[in-house]
Amino acid sequence: MITGSIPPGSGLSSSAALIVASLLSILLGNKLISNGSDDQAAPSKITNADLVQMAREAEAKIGVNSGGMDQSASVLSRAGQGLYVSFAPELEVENVKLPDVRLEDGSAEPLVMVITNSLTRHDLSRGAEKEYNLRVMETLIGARILGHKLGLLSKETGDDERLQLRTVLGRFGGETKDKILSADELEKTISSILTEVDNHLGAPQGLLPSELAPLMGMSEDESTAFQSQMKVDTSDQGGRFRVQMRAKHVFEEARRVLAVRRICLESAAEGAGASSSSGLAGESNVQEIGRLMSESHESCDKLYECSNSELNELVQVCREAGSVGSRLSG
Repeated sequence: MITGSIPPGSGLSSSAALIVASLLSILLGNKLISNGSDDQAAPSKITNADLVQMAREAEAKIGVNSGGMDQSASVLSRAGQGLYVSFAPELEVENVKLPDVRLEDGSAEPLVMVITNSLTRHDLSRGAEKEYNLRVMETLIGARILGHKLGLLSKETGDDERLQLRTVLGRFGGETKDKILSADELEKTISSILTEVDNHLGAPQGLLPSELAPLMGMSEDESTAFQSQMKVDTSDQGGRFRVQMRAKHVFEEARRVLAVRRICLESAAEGAGASSSSGLAGESNVQEIGRLMSESHESCDKLYECSNSELNELVQVCREAGSVGSRLSG
């Protein structure tokens, strides 16, 4: 039996957290992992990375093709720190300390994150075809078009049917299985590939299914099969896949994540509240993170279209009340 005080559909990554908790209960109950006090449990061969992958597969079985970030946050986060998650070439995480806020008297206090509830329900399993799964399909289409147009498809590996934007970015930046791009290299490569997004992924209003085959380098039958990988519904978008908007959001959002990681590391090295060497003149590390956070929300709303009027109003209320930055989550 599962109980709790958080209303259904209102939590942060609540479905992922619930699945992770269920997995841990099942593994403990069957003595496949130890809770530290049970001598009869077999030595655990299940890693945190295994838990994340198992949780992803479980969520996919109910129709949500999640990427693994939420599951990683549930399994691998540490109190008081930000979690930088990388999935290439395999799951890696890095805990980074958020910068402190410098007060007028010269003292410092921790940066505070306030979580608020918009009171609007988000049901992934019911809305997946028009929302979550559709976004996944749009990014897959974008990755395939970029791969074809930029000559980055690889018949040797046989993975081009599910080519992802991260893989395209790596190949574009010269990444190989023996050389993985560093965080700094990823930032620079993203800036370069954004030009190609505008050149090759069509107009913001999107592409019709009938337009995709030549852009992806496929026959009509192959294109139809590609689009049938998962159930999606484009009726709210005029029957179009908004490929350019989604890819632009994904790459720019990744660049913002990398920037926040860099700012946190610089802050830890330079001291709380110091101005970041790569930020705007006179802008503190905290203010720069806030600005990136606000930019993230604008992109979620305008490019990825995963916000709503209530969330937008709540974000505005938070900013007017003095937050350095606000965005949706969950």
